[in-house]
Amino acid sequence: MDSNRTLTVEGLLQAALLTHPEERPALLRSFSQGDTALLMEVEFLLAAHEEAQRILRTPPSLRKPRPTGTVAIGPREDRRMD
Repeated sequence: MDSNRTLTVEGLLQAALLTHPEERPALLRSFSQGDTALLMEVEFLLAAHEEAQRILRTPPSLRKPRPTGTVAIGPREDRRMD
């Protein structure tokens, strides 16, 4: 990814994070200007951010333990490390 694209993604992500969640879809559509790849990338990063926040808000004692020998890679959690 070139540096201009990175700045665009980072800027749009930051703007979205500062926007009320109900207003984010309109903001993303407006700023992505039909660039589906940009929209999808920022939506993916927002989802990852929200998941990280959810995990951080959950006390460790209430988190589900991961099975031994697995590692989370993207949306799948069933890949084994050997």
